Amino acid sequence: MSRQIAVIWTLFMFSGLSSAAQGASFLFMKGSIPGTFINPGLVLDKTVNISVAGLSASFTTNGPSINDVTSKNSSGDRYIDVKKIPDNVYPKNDITAALDIHTLDIGIKTGLVTWLTGHAYRSSANINYPGSLVELAAKGNAAFVGQKVSIGTSVDVSAYNEIYLGAQVKASAFSIGLRGKILYGAANILTEKSSVIFQTKADYYQLELENDYLLRSSGLLRYHSLDSITLDYKPVTFENLFFNNRGFAFDVGATYTIGDKLMISASALDIGYINWDFFPRKYSSKGVFSFEGIDILDFLGDSISISVSDSLLNSVKVTSSLENYKTSLSNRFTFGCAYDMNDHWSFNALFLTNKNFGYRYNQFSVSLLRKFSFFHTGLICTFAKNNLFAFGLYGKINAGPFSAYLNAENVLAVFRPLDSKSGGLRIGTTLQF
Repeated sequence: MSRQIAVIWTLFMFSGLSSAAQGASFLFMKGSIPGTFINPGLVLDKTVNISVAGLSASFTTNGPSINDVTSKNSSGDRYIDVKKIPDNVYPKNDITAALDIHTLDIGIKTGLVTWLTGHAYRSSANINYPGSLVELAAKGNAAFVGQKVSIGTSVDVSAYNEIYLGAQVKASAFSIGLRGKILYGAANILTEKSSVIFQTKADYYQLELENDYLLRSSGLLRYHSLDSITLDYKPVTFENLFFNNRGFAFDVGATYTIGDKLMISASALDIGYINWDFFPRKYSSKGVFSFEGIDILDFLGDSISISVSDSLLNSVKVTSSLENYKTSLSNRFTFGCAYDMNDHWSFNALFLTNKNFGYRYNQFSVSLLRKFSFFHTGLICTFAKNNLFAFGLYGKINAGPFSAYLNAENVLAVFRPLDSKSGGLRIGTTLQF
C-alpha cells in the first residue's frame, strides 16, 4: 500500500463517522414514548401515546481528534504531523458511530397495563486501529526498517430492523416494563481476528506481512482482491425483513418513586443476538507473505509499469467460503434518577455503560430541565473518558397533544469540529391524548 493511500485512508478513519448517544435527554421525556427508549418501565402519562420519525445519530472516539494529529502547511493543505503523534495517538484507538431511526412507536394504556409496540432501524459501526498504523502512514516504512509494526485494523458494522411488543405495569410506587424484539439483520461485518504484522527487513529491504486475519460479512462486503473490495452499504434498508438473518432481543427496566418528587430508574437494553444466514461470507488470511523485490533488468524496454505495492498485495493469499455465524447486540445498562424540584424545574442524573463490539464505554450525565407552558429547555453535562466535559442542549415544543423535540450532544463540536471527540443529534415528534 502506497504512503499516499495510507495517509488518505487514515484521515478517513478520523473523519465524520458517527456510539450510542448519551441518552440523558430521554429522562426529560419521561411520561412519553421516547422515555421508554432508555427504560421500558418509565410510565406513560396518557391513554394513547404515539412517537413518529424519531432519529438519533452520534459518534465518539477515544483516540485523537483530527487536529490532534494533523497540521496545515503554508498552502493550507492538511497533513499528518509526525511531531504530534507520540502525544495524541494511543496503542489502540476506537471510532464508534450509531444511527437509530424509530419509524413508529405506540403505547396504549388499558387498565393497569400499558402495551408497547413499534419498529426501528438500528445501525452502528466501530473502527479499532493501532497507533503504529498512523505512524507508518505518516513516516513511511523507511523509519521502521528491521522492526515489526502492528497494522491490523478491525472494522465491525451491524445494521438491523427490529419489531417489538412489550408492556409496562405500575403497582403503587413501583413500575416494571419488558419489551421483546424480533430482529432481521440487514448488513454486518465482524472482525474475529485482526493481527497483521508489517516488516521491512534490514538486509535488502524486503517487505513482509505476517497475517492472522478473519472477517465475516453478510449483505455488506464483497471481496475480489485486496485492491478490489466492494461495500454495498445503505443507510436504511428493509432487505431481509421477515426472511433472513433472524434474531431476538429484549429490554427490561424498572422505576421506583419516592414521594412525589424523586424517581429511581434502572434498565438493561438490547440483550440479544442475530444469526446471519444470508450469504454469510468468511474471509481469512493466515501466514507469512513476502515480497523480495524485482529485477529492474527484466523490465528494460518493456512498457509495463512497475508497482511494488501491487506486487506485495498480489502475494497475500485470502481464502473465501460461506459459513453461518452469530453476533451479540451492543447491550446497554443504565441507572439514573429524576428529581422534580417543582412544576418548573427538574434535575436528572444518568449512568450508562455501553458494550459496543467487545469494548465497554462508561459515561455519566447530569442535566437540568426548565418547563414553560408551551416550551421545555434543558442543559446536559456529560462526563466520559474520551471527552471529560461535553455540554448538550435540549428543547421541546408543545402544541396541545402534539410535541416536537431536539437534543444536541456536545454542542461545542459544531463550532470546533476538528477538535471534537464526540457529538450527537436526536430529533422526533410525539402525540398523546
